[in-house]
Amino acid sequence: FEWRDAVIEAAPSAVRRQLRAYLTEMYKNLLSRVHEYTFPAVILQAGLEIEAIARIFERINRTGLRLTTFDLMVARTYTTSWNLRDEWDRALTDLPFLSDFMNDGLAALQVVSLLEQEDIRQPAVLKSTADQVRAQFRSSCEALAAAYEWLINRCGVRRPEWIPYGVMPVVIGALAARGLLKARADELERWFWLSV
Repeated sequence: FEWRDAVIEAAPSAVRRQLRAYLTEMYKNLLSRVHEYTFPAVILQAGLEIEAIARIFERINRTGLRLTTFDLMVARTYTTSWNLRDEWDRALTDLPFLSDFMNDGLAALQVVSLLEQEDIRQPAVLKSTADQVRAQFRSSCEALAAAYEWLINRCGVRRPEWIPYGVMPVVIGALAARGLLKARADELERWFWLSV
C-alpha cells in the first residue's frame, strides 16, 4: 500500500481518484492472491554437494513437471563452472544446422552415450557420467553439426521431417566424432536412401 500511495501521490491530481480505484481493484482481484498462496519449498542444508542437489531436483521434478532427458542431464551435470544448458545455447549460436534441426541437446547426449556405452536409449543416456558429458558434449555437438551438414549436402535433406529415422543423425554424428564419416559416406548414403 505504501507503493500504491506513492504512485497516487506522484500522479496528476485529475487522475488520482481513478488511479486509486484501479490499483485497489487490481490488488483485490489479482495481487492479493500472492499473499494468500502457499509456495511449496524444499529447504536444503548449506554446503550440500552439487550432485546431491541435482539428485534432489531430479527426484522432486519427476513427480511434478514432466522433465525431458535433457533437463535431467542439465541437473545431473551442473557445477558452478559448467552448465549443460549454457553449453547447448553456445553450440546453437556457434554451429550452423543445429538450431534448424534440433529442439534440445538430447541428440548430442545420445552421441556421447553411443560413443561411451554403444547405446542411445534414455536409460543409457541417463547413465552417462557428468565427467563424460562435460568432456564430450561440445565435440558431440560439433559432430552432429557435421552430420546435418553431410545429410544436407549428400542427401538433400532440408528439413527435419526429411530424415527417415530420428536416430540417423546420432549415428552419423558418432561416426563423424570418430573421424569415420568420409570413409563410410557411400554406405551411409545407401542407408539413407533405403530408409526413405
